[in-house]
Amino acid sequence: MQRPFPARCASRSAHEIQEKVKREASEKSANERFEKEILELLTGGSMSQGDLLQKVQGKDRNKSKVLAQLVSFGRVQMQKQGKAFVYNLPDVPVEGVAA
Repeated sequence: MQRPFPARCASRSAHEIQEKVKREASEKSANERFEKEILELLTGGSMSQGDLLQKVQGKDRNKSKVLAQLVSFGRVQMQKQGKAFVYNLPDVPVEGVAA
């Protein structure tokens, strides 16, 4: 005969799930903020990785992850200059204007 699942275990699991959902929503919100701030900073011109990470508040690990995603999606370009990585927005051709 199986014992019924204890109610406190079920509520703990539900609580853990709620906490995980909150944490993921918070991370998503932070990542969206990082992305927005990085793109806004780069509208002013090229910046080194160190400058970008310093000007955007949050954990460097998470900011670096968002920056890498922006590069992989082609929304930001990365070039190595000496020992530093420099980021900029890709040149977007304007329709009707000769290059």
